[in-house]
Amino acid sequence: MELQGKDLHISIGVKQIVSGVSFHASQQQLIGIIGPNGSGKSTLLKTVYRVLKADSGTILLDGKELSSMTLRESAQKLGVMSQINEFNFDFTVEKMVRMGRTPYKQLMEPDHPDDLALVDSAMQQTGVTHLRDRDYSTLSGGEKQRVLIARTLAQQTPCLILDEPTNHLDIKYQLQLMELVKSLKCTVIAAIHDLNIAAMYCDYLYALKNGKLVGEGSPQSLLTEAFIQEVYEVSARVVTDRGHQYIHYIPTVF
Repeated sequence: MELQGKDLHISIGVKQIVSGVSFHASQQQLIGIIGPNGSGKSTLLKTVYRVLKADSGTILLDGKELSSMTLRESAQKLGVMSQINEFNFDFTVEKMVRMGRTPYKQLMEPDHPDDLALVDSAMQQTGVTHLRDRDYSTLSGGEKQRVLIARTLAQQTPCLILDEPTNHLDIKYQLQLMELVKSLKCTVIAAIHDLNIAAMYCDYLYALKNGKLVGEGSPQSLLTEAFIQEVYEVSARVVTDRGHQYIHYIPTVF
């Protein structure tokens, strides 16, 4: 599946958050959206998964305008993992993951054996099977994050939108998650906070700062020491070891 945004301008209230941003995710690519806090990453993704509406510009899914689709149609194509959600009503972990099957259901339609099998598989993949009967509200931040990922996987869509998917996860689960996402053969667009994660797993990056696109390219071409200094205002060394790119930050006190 191909996902494309063209010249997007997005405001919240009277404040413009994203100005003239375009992106293109080809089939089975993992695209990273990077940039400092407040750069517009989450706002951009919220527009892609239709929580926000752009002031102008177009989002295309396999060449079809996303705005022309019903919410049900787009939910069958775009699986979304937003930043950790809190709910007024408590649900067990299993019920949370089963929500991923909602786009395929008629009102009050029960889950079928195939749905339950997909739910079980998603929980196994994300390591939350043992939490099946726990209330979601009692979980740690990292456990909640893995449950939300499982819900997204249960949705079985050809395209995934992930908003800081490794947030709250320890290193083991960060790496496991990104390796899982990479293995799914889906088109993925993800807002990523950690540049080392972006360098290891993304095929292509778009960098935002103050709501504007300030760079794009492969991790190897984009993540230079000069670029990191310009965009993040920190000093860093970028090294390559065994074919992988690593970023080492240099504290200002040294």
